[in-house]
Amino acid sequence: MAAPLYNPPTKVVTLTVPYLALVTRADPNFNKLKFWDVEYEFDGKHLMANPYQRWPFDAPHKTTLVNYNGGVTFAHFDITGVGFDFVKLVATNPNPGVMITLSAAQMLADIQSSSPSFGPPGQYALRFENFGGVPGGAGEMFIQPGPGVTFVQQNGNAFYPNGQIPIDPGTFSDFVVAFSDANDATFTQMNQDNQIHSVGTGA
Repeated sequence: MAAPLYNPPTKVVTLTVPYLALVTRADPNFNKLKFWDVEYEFDGKHLMANPYQRWPFDAPHKTTLVNYNGGVTFAHFDITGVGFDFVKLVATNPNPGVMITLSAAQMLADIQSSSPSFGPPGQYALRFENFGGVPGGAGEMFIQPGPGVTFVQQNGNAFYPNGQIPIDPGTFSDFVVAFSDANDATFTQMNQDNQIHSVGTGA
């Protein structure tokens, strides 16, 4: 039998607080973050995940359908998710045209509004899908970087001369979005112009 706590003859009240409760009060994300580990590495980049909560490659995902028609800046949360989600943006307009990302700072703030622990050097997977244009025909989609956003190829080279990413009708392209600090994000292209029918309908 354990000995009772010693209560000195003073007016100080002794509180018994379990260790885990005390740690959680000081660091609300303690229980979640202590299990985060590198789930996989690709091309020198790492995806972090909690192996106790899900199996590798079974990332939570989010799909957003938009009907934008040229010269439009993405709305908040269009191309961001909750923490380390796999995010898919599907354009359904027959002539999607140019779409502009929010600033890197705005994108990071969107994620942190629901995942406060997410921050530099955090990263997530992003897919742009041109589902509205006619395959092999009209309706090309262009992604233009907002302030603090840089597009690069896998080898680190700068992107197209005009800074835009073209995505042909009926195809998708995948990126890893990585925040180097609170005001800068890099979109690294992992593949380009994959046929949508090869992975489903895009819905």
